[in-house]
Amino acid sequence: MNNYVDPAIYDEYYFRNWVVGAEEFKKGELHSFFKKSIELADIKSEDSILDIGFGRGEVIKYLIPYCKSIVGVDYAKAAFKIARQIISETEIKVKLICDDINNVLPSLGMFDKVFLLDIVEHMYPWQLEIMYKELIKHLNDKAIIIIHTPIADTEAEKHYIDKINPYVIKCQEKCHINLNSFEEHTKYLKDYGQLERIGKMHIKFTYNKL
Repeated sequence: MNNYVDPAIYDEYYFRNWVVGAEEFKKGELHSFFKKSIELADIKSEDSILDIGFGRGEVIKYLIPYCKSIVGVDYAKAAFKIARQIISETEIKVKLICDDINNVLPSLGMFDKVFLLDIVEHMYPWQLEIMYKELIKHLNDKAIIIIHTPIADTEAEKHYIDKINPYVIKCQEKCHINLNSFEEHTKYLKDYGQLERIGKMHIKFTYNKL
């Protein structure tokens, strides 16, 4: 089995200065792709939400007034630290966990909405297979999963590196290890419900419990 991406790569500089949404985060705002992801999820006041790879935690913070409960899981210590700075430990709706999702998912409860925002391209296929197989067991009927990821429609896009600066090149070469087609990204879910591609990077999955 392959090793997973070293979580130490995702340091504070990565989250605060480079990864998508960093500039908006500094202003206390949400990037447009976060807003679109939340819109697609159609959050209800009774929803239990799981955010896998929560990063800085701004989506969780935004959703607190609009749902019943939120669990966030991220294996990067820097992410946990930053999220803790904006989400109080006394917030009764929120539980933040610093661990690999495949270590903790079996012990989590049931969810109505799941976010996988800019995370699946950082996970090897073997990790995704394990995660989705377990995640299905934790979905309420008609639960929705929102995925945001670079979808590689061409062979060139599978090897894409955004050559802006050396830091970006280093991160993408080490972290973006699963740039794939819509079919590859969704093969784990296709037998369990409805899949819809929305635009270039969003995927919406609606679970149909048998």
